[in-house]
This record gives sequence, structure tokens and C-alpha cells, in this order.
Amino acid sequence: MQIGSTNIASQGIASYGRVDPRDDEEEGHGPQRAGHAGKEASRVTLSPEARHALESETPAPAEKRLRPGELTPEQEKDVEELKARDAEVRTHEQAHVAAAGGLASGGIHYEYQRGPDNQQYAIGGHVNIDTAPVPGDPEKTIRKAETIRRSALAPAEPSTADKRIAAKASQMASAARAEMAVEAQEEQAKAKEEPKAERGEEAQGLGPRPSVPTSHALASYAMAA
Repeated sequence: MQIGSTNIASQGIASYGRVDPRDDEEEGHGPQRAGHAGKEASRVTLSPEARHALESETPAPAEKRLRPGELTPEQEKDVEELKARDAEVRTHEQAHVAAAGGLASGGIHYEYQRGPDNQQYAIGGHVNIDTAPVPGDPEKTIRKAETIRRSALAPAEPSTADKRIAAKASQMASAARAEMAVEAQEEQAKAKEEPKAERGEEAQGLGPRPSVPTSHALASYAMAA
């Protein structure tokens, strides 16, 4: 069974991509390029092929371009949200493992999302934990169920799945306690039946059963007579 933080949807995480940076250029692509103030503009004639090539390489508007290592305000916000989620998920799953002890197997399994800074961030995770009762030993089953419950509720904010597993662990412990109660009742009933059987034999005149040495002595006396 798995316990762990629930995955989050990518709502609020905008689609992103790194735009190739380009050096700022003066405006004026076309047959004329403006010169410096006070100077006569020079005229340049381009062929249709050159014009098409130039237009196809025209960079995006300045507000959408990124310099190397820079992110837009929206992307920076997305990164901060992913960092916070990553820290939350890791703390959550580590709390499960610390409380589970030997019941956790396989370590922590994370699910990642790549951020606009090209880094991987954990957005979900789970821990595999053994939740089977101990066969033929209700007392050990109770101790195991208590460990499972502690592990499921160990994070500061258990998920819905964590609470569901904690409830199942409580049910497993209750079933084991009921099994122990039945066994105790059977032992008590058996203990009461034994004195009744002995009193019944005495009432029939059978008396107490002779010990083995006494039986041998009686047999020897009968043979001698």
C-alpha cells in the first residue's frame, strides 16, 4: 500500500520555454534604416529573397525576449511555487519513512516536473509500506497497526490517502484485539470445564485417578493373590 503526498495539477504553472536571446538592434528593418539624429539616412535596397530572410529572423518583441539566465516575472513566480512544493513534498515523505521504520520498502518515489529554469522539482510522491496482519499473532498485529497509523499521520498535513490508511490500520488493530478477546474467552471456558469433569468423575464413585506407581502396585498384588 502506498502512503504519501497527493500529486498537484499543473494549474498556475504556465507553459514556458526559453527564448533564444538576441542582441538589441536598432529599429528600422526594411529598405531604410534610420541613422543618427542630424545625419542623412542612407538607403539600402534588398532583394525579395533577402527581405524574406530578414523578416523570418526578426526577433520577438522586446517584452517577450529573455537575456541569458533571465526569467520573466511569471516564470520566476512559477519557479518559486515549484520550489515550495518540492520542499513540502520531500518533508512530507521523509516524515512517513522516519515513522514507518522497517515497514517502509523501496525508499521514496517522487514525481517530478521541469520548471522554466530547466530544473526538476518534486510535485508528488509516495512510500510503499507493508500493511498485512501478522499471521497467527494478534499481539504483533496490533503493534504493527499502531506503527502504520503513526507513519500515515506523521506529516504535519496528512493527505486524504494518508488518513484512509490510518483508518485501515485502526481497523486492523481492532480486529486483532477482538481475536485476542475470543482466545481469552476460550481459555477461560476450557479452564472452567476441567474442574467440572473432575467433579463428575468423583460423583460416579470413580474417585481420583491413581498414579502410575499405585497402579503397578495394585497389579502386582492381584497377581500374587
